[in-house]
Amino acid sequence: MNSNIDIDTLAKQVDDLIESFLVLSPEKQNVSYKANFSDKENEQSEANKLIKKNEVKNKLCIALRSAKDDIWEISKIVVTTIAPMLITGVIVITASISWVLAIASVIIARMGIEVYCHNCE
Repeated sequence: MNSNIDIDTLAKQVDDLIESFLVLSPEKQNVSYKANFSDKENEQSEANKLIKKNEVKNKLCIALRSAKDDIWEISKIVVTTIAPMLITGVIVITASISWVLAIASVIIARMGIEVYCHNCE
């Protein structure tokens, strides 16, 4: 894993991934998701809470089983796993969605997939 992660670039890439989900869900096209990094502590707190939720963690770990500890691969899995849950209202993120998902990806990548998914079903 590259330890010099450009979080701005990652958040913009997450924007693009989320946008592709919104194209498939026209009723949710007014969802606010664009990267707008305003409150680092709040967004980091939301990311930590999100990846600790059992429902989220279990779904992520199933998807992460075949992944490598590569930040871009992890972020694609985080977005493709969590975006449908956001669109359907299963989970709610009150901060910038792109930043929260980018930060969540970085946390998982730095922790390592094996460590993050250690206690998953």
